[in-house]
Amino acid sequence: MTGGIEQGESALLAAAREVIEETGLSPIRWWALEHLATFYDPGRDHVRVVPVFAAEVAWTDAVQLSHEHDRYAFVSLTEAKRRVLWATQREAIAALRDELFSGSPGGAAREVTARMPRARRRRRSEPARGTRRDPPPSPARKSSRRPRRRRRPSSR
Repeated sequence: MTGGIEQGESALLAAAREVIEETGLSPIRWWALEHLATFYDPGRDHVRVVPVFAAEVAWTDAVQLSHEHDRYAFVSLTEAKRRVLWATQREAIAALRDELFSGSPGGAAREVTARMPRARRRRRSEPARGTRRDPPPSPARKSSRRPRRRRRPSSR
C-alpha cells in the first residue's frame, strides 16, 4: 500500500493513517525498514526518497477496504512481489524479507511500535484477541495449520 504525508504529519503517522483509511485495520506492531524507496515523480520533476514501513495486524481483524481498492489478499512474499507493479515495491518486499524475516537481531531493533500515538496502538502487554507475541515467522516455514497472524507490508 502506498500513500502520502499530509502537512504537519510524520511519515510514521502518515503510514498509520493510510493503513486505517484504506483497510480499516489498526496494526498492533510497526517496523521502520532500513530500506528507502527511491523513484522519479515526473509530474513534479522530483526524485522522491520515501521510508518503507511494515505492519502486523491481528488475523482476527476484518478488512474494510476504502473506495481506493476493490480487493485484497494475504499472500506470501514471493506472490506479493509477483503482484506489484513497480520495481521499488518489489525491492521493498525483498527488504522486508531480509530485514525482518531473516532472523537477524536488526529486525527487533527496527520496531517502532512505541512511537505510535497511544490512541492508535495497543500496548505490548495487551495483545490483540487471537494473537501471540511471537517474533515474525520465517517465510520458509510451512505449516498445515492456520497462521495466528498475518503480516502485510506497508510501503511508501
